[in-house]
Amino acid sequence: MEAPVGGVLGEPGTVIVFTLIVALTYDWIVQSTGLPVGQAAIVMAVSGAVFYNVFQYMFEQQMLGAAIGESLLLLVFAYAAGTVYGKLS
Repeated sequence: MEAPVGGVLGEPGTVIVFTLIVALTYDWIVQSTGLPVGQAAIVMAVSGAVFYNVFQYMFEQQMLGAAIGESLLLLVFAYAAGTVYGKLS
């Protein structure tokens, strides 16, 4: 089965729904844990890296350099998103 071009709901709809899901999840984590926004973003990024990139490296033979690079990019973007969220809230 092929993935639909432009996302499940079409490109604009998928971007909007994805953004809402991520924002609500992030807001829930910040409120339920009481962590500062930057720290909550890093916790989410590290969790994602462990669950995704470590799995990819160990079981699907992803190159180690690619796994590390993706993990670092994930941390950078999560910290940036947390910083923006903190400024806007």
